[in-house]
Amino acid sequence: MHFYQNAELDKLLNSFYKTANKGEQLEIAHGIQKIIAQDQVTIPVMSGAYMYQYNTTRFALVERAKS
Repeated sequence: MHFYQNAELDKLLNSFYKTANKGEQLEIAHGIQKIIAQDQVTIPVMSGAYMYQYNTTRFALVERAKS
């Protein structure tokens, strides 16, 4: 559920799905992105956190600690 409303965005979204012309879709997509960027419909709560895991068991030439 959301409360965001924008008639111009709705019009662009509807027209995007009604055309098969890739050029028109690209122009419409740019308009959609511009509206979303201007209205900022999301609130970033975290920035710059880069967390990941990796497994070195398949890396070549990696010395492993002995348990």
